[in-house]
Amino acid sequence: MVFYAQAQAQDVDLAQTLVIDVRTQEEWQDAHLDDAKLIPWEGIVAETDKLGLDKKQAIALFCRSGNRAGKAMALLNAAGYSNVVNLGSLEQAAQALEKPITH
Repeated sequence: MVFYAQAQAQDVDLAQTLVIDVRTQEEWQDAHLDDAKLIPWEGIVAETDKLGLDKKQAIALFCRSGNRAGKAMALLNAAGYSNVVNLGSLEQAAQALEKPITH
């Protein structure tokens, strides 16, 4: 998994990054980041493909702990997306992106 610290080391520009919350709709409704797109991890490749992104587009993923984001990252990498990072948990993503959590 590539976590935020590694993203910093790789000079990933989070301002130009598509941020995806890979949790469930229920988790999203409890708390989320306003600018993040909700795509539950099980459908990450199909839904990301629908967006018509360049496979080199920077994508940052997060979930509750980083586990599902890691699974989603592996799926996206296997589908040819080459610039994917795992921000870890919602709280870690909020800190990395300097965004508030909406409840």
